[in-house]
Amino acid sequence: MTVSPDRKPVVVSDLDEAIAAVRRTGLRLTASRRLVLEGLGDREYLACESCGLLESVEPAALETVRDAVRDLSGFEASFSHFPIVGLCARCAQKRRG
Repeated sequence: MTVSPDRKPVVVSDLDEAIAAVRRTGLRLTASRRLVLEGLGDREYLACESCGLLESVEPAALETVRDAVRDLSGFEASFSHFPIVGLCARCAQKRRG
């Protein structure tokens, strides 16, 4: 992440806080800015390294994965900033057969 040298990074925990932070800086919340903020908050997705397919996943759908990571290591996993990379079902099937 690139951080402006004359500003401290803004840390927010949800979309509403991000919107408030934009407005506090005096910027307008344009449709484009809102879409970017929403996209950053919805960054739980799967990325196929073969065909490039990106698939959004509801955060609740990854709870069992987070539970498994916690049980294994005690680590509280968050997949909101990076995709889970691998092969989509179609590419995995091609590779197997």
